[in-house]
Amino acid sequence: MFFILFAIFTLVPLAEIYLLLKVGEVIGTWDTVGLIIVSGIIGAYAAKTQGKQVLGQIESQLRSGKEPSTFFIEALLVFVGGLLMIAPGFITDALGMSFILPFARNFWVISLKKLFQKGINIGKIHVYTGNPFENRGSQSEPVKKKRTLEKDADVIDISSYRNK
Repeated sequence: MFFILFAIFTLVPLAEIYLLLKVGEVIGTWDTVGLIIVSGIIGAYAAKTQGKQVLGQIESQLRSGKEPSTFFIEALLVFVGGLLMIAPGFITDALGMSFILPFARNFWVISLKKLFQKGINIGKIHVYTGNPFENRGSQSEPVKKKRTLEKDADVIDISSYRNK
């Protein structure tokens, strides 16, 4: 884990700076700055439009009573892609655009689902839903059992409180 964090916070910025300097040597400083600004604008626009589309798909799935898990992963990817597009550099821009553009995002969704499923199968990822406390009188000890949303969801009707 240390190496991964080291790579993210040290090696990636060094690679970005190196690439920016090399591109600046080839096309010039102001053209490189302009390219960074244009890629940021394109990334922000793409993140905004794709984010709205994914949120609309989540809403549609929820209205039809279906599980929108794929759309939640897509929403996360669009958000992270937008953050990567804000960071100056070509490597983060390319990765960010691959998270934002639908045809490339599908690859990431499939890969993440496989990764999550593998983690669940080998016991590294545990999924808990519903109320994490079995005894509502004692809030001190969380329950370690898996539950499904369909069986354990609580419904709170606030319409009766509005009339009072």
